[in-house]
Amino acid sequence: MKNIILILLFILFYPTITFAEQKDIQHTFQYDFLWEIFLPGYNFYRKEEMGWGNVFSIIRIASLYSALYYHRRFVAYNSLYKAAQWADLYYGLGYSYADPVDGGYKNTRAILYRKR
Repeated sequence: MKNIILILLFILFYPTITFAEQKDIQHTFQYDFLWEIFLPGYNFYRKEEMGWGNVFSIIRIASLYSALYYHRRFVAYNSLYKAAQWADLYYGLGYSYADPVDGGYKNTRAILYRKR
């Protein structure tokens, strides 16, 4: 954990360009939307702001990872809820089912609330 914090601090405080250089760049800089979609932080790297480019890339990758993680979790609980509903129809109410995502046992109602 300590190494991760040191790496993030290094990325944040990486030497940037001076104000005079930045002023010259702002007059000639054109923001490129298409490249930014495929390469997060591209415009920062073009302006030679490596620290901000790295931070933006890390944020984009973390948000993509969390979106995929929670989508997979939702799909798993949705499938588990449907299976629990069918089992309740077949066996009757009152049974608890194994939760493969978080572990333990949950009834159909607890699975429904966990899904949301």
